[in-house]
Amino acid sequence: MSRPCRIEFLEVVDSTQRVAQAYVLSGDTRWDAVCAFHQTAGRGRQGADWHDTPSQSLLVSLILRQVPQHIPAHLVGVAVAIASALMLEGHFPQLRRVGLKFPNDLVLQGRKVGGVLVERVQEVLITGVGINLWQATFPPEIANTAISVRQVLENLTPPSPLSYEERGEAGVSPSPFVGEKGLGVEGFSDLTPPSPLSASREGGEPSSPSPFTERGLGGEVKLAASIADELHLRAQFIQTLWDTLYHLLTLTPDEWYRLWQRRDVTLGRAYRALDLPSQPIGTAIEVDPNFHLCLRLPDGSMHTTLHATSVSSV
Repeated sequence: MSRPCRIEFLEVVDSTQRVAQAYVLSGDTRWDAVCAFHQTAGRGRQGADWHDTPSQSLLVSLILRQVPQHIPAHLVGVAVAIASALMLEGHFPQLRRVGLKFPNDLVLQGRKVGGVLVERVQEVLITGVGINLWQATFPPEIANTAISVRQVLENLTPPSPLSYEERGEAGVSPSPFVGEKGLGVEGFSDLTPPSPLSASREGGEPSSPSPFTERGLGGEVKLAASIADELHLRAQFIQTLWDTLYHLLTLTPDEWYRLWQRRDVTLGRAYRALDLPSQPIGTAIEVDPNFHLCLRLPDGSMHTTLHATSVSSV
């Protein structure tokens, strides 16, 4: 199992990717991950904006200094997507199986619940992961294509007062965390959650300086019990993701591919081939064992590529 993930928690930041990149460029190795409760300029693939509502999403950038440099960036993105799906399935067994869509989107009930962005900075890979956790609704422009873990769980079973407290203006966070179960995948052992964070879970003063700071303000932030719970919960999610990713890196590509195939929801979706002159839109036939996308183009020909963007509704 990998060592504990050292996580910096931020209240508000423009982009966790930018902060993580700055640490790499400056040689600052204190942190393995940067997690924010809200991003004002979050980014997805192909320069797309990433929408988030404050405190409703898991927003984290992993600084992967231990990943061997010979592993291509796109395969690391695949591994992080698989690890994210396994993390959600392990923490929320009711979800059963999280879909994976080329190149690294997470899908539930036909809608996007999360995504992965991979960037290389000075030979270090930084992977941004965004997952919709507690949103009850989304803005109209993405309401038909986005979904949250909360929405899925509420559709599966009636909400329990113990699992879903009304947020209201106070920002109380529903926490349907079900414990540290094994991931239910061959070769995975139970994952031990990190020790509780320094903040008092009774809502008192932190026992040591708070890990939750607002970048640019320079002051500590007193944590209410609900915020301390959210910090602890996100720390558990990130540590599970971290451990699962580094376990995946010990497996063979064939084992990765089997994990992907069980969750693949790419087939039949429309993609634009960015590496062809006219950038035609084709239909996805499969994701091959090398994690390239196979498209059937409008003229009937086949094209295999890494450089494609989805034009489907999800």
